[in-house]
Amino acid sequence: MRTRGTRYGLKLAHVAPLLLGGLLILPLPALADDDGAGCRPVSGRYTANPLPPSSCFSPVGFCTAGTLTGGLHGSYTFTMSSARSAEEPTAPGMTFYTGVSLVEALGGSLVGTDTGTVDLSPVGTGRQAALITLTGGAEGLEGTTGYLTLVGELSLMTGEVQGRYSGELCGPAIQDRHSGRR
Repeated sequence: MRTRGTRYGLKLAHVAPLLLGGLLILPLPALADDDGAGCRPVSGRYTANPLPPSSCFSPVGFCTAGTLTGGLHGSYTFTMSSARSAEEPTAPGMTFYTGVSLVEALGGSLVGTDTGTVDLSPVGTGRQAALITLTGGAEGLEGTTGYLTLVGELSLMTGEVQGRYSGELCGPAIQDRHSGRR
């Protein structure tokens, strides 16, 4: 006979500290800075507008170009690679997408994989959320990695996207720029 709070002969009170301890320990390696390359938080606002078909080389026909303010003062472009319905009856317009973002800021270029979701329902909100995983840089930002999270809104009338971003950039070039060395 099992007593309340036990499963497989273990009491939750005995297992919980182990589970919580494991959760607290597991993320620590991701926070470690093994190569000495500094990281820097960034945040700000973004706006973008759709590009005309003649300037868009997306397999699904959607690209944007826009500006960034705040920690990444500059410009960016996004080229959508794929889009598919979330197939969720309670959110009929939710669409998952992937693509590539190119950020021109800090005197160089950053490239990243962009994944997100947007509400495209005709009666929807146009709200959008994305994660850009930065995978490299050029023009002085070589070796830069990191991420940006974006939360915003797409105008279903004009195609303009605007919102806020936040994230972290890591690498020797970021450490040099942050400390004033170049």
